[in-house]
Amino acid sequence: MHIGFITSDLSNNNGWATYSLNLIRAIRAQGIETTVVSSHNCPEVEFEVHRILPSVTPPEHHTFAKSILQLYNVTHLMADCDIIHATIEPFAILADFIVGDRPLFVTAHGSYINLPRMRKFPLNRLYKRAFRQAELICVSHYTAQIAHELIPSANMSSTTA
Repeated sequence: MHIGFITSDLSNNNGWATYSLNLIRAIRAQGIETTVVSSHNCPEVEFEVHRILPSVTPPEHHTFAKSILQLYNVTHLMADCDIIHATIEPFAILADFIVGDRPLFVTAHGSYINLPRMRKFPLNRLYKRAFRQAELICVSHYTAQIAHELIPSANMSSTTA
């Protein structure tokens, strides 16, 4: 098994960074191979990280365009991955573009699940498509409720009891 992660920050500076770091550490502790692609401002961690994506925290201008400019590199880095997991919503479209017929997971943390409402055409449709294609892992019941309102046909699970 080989899981490809597309993420922003791997630190304890914010919720999604802590989630991403802890998830990847737990997966690696199980002996599962990982490939991690992150934002260029991701701090050093104990495993290899390919820091080629734009920063989400703090947000850069034209994050989507800068992400898509890395499409070839991310596709190449994740060619041998069996599963693709975008641990933050802003990189869901990039993950959807590279996934092919592999399983895709996107973690929904909250406000960014609203990207289909926040972005104009065509990005709003691309986010909806990515969320619909993925198994959405919602970190709260509220996030799952918002995701269901936006994309009723999405496959969702919640990480809360």
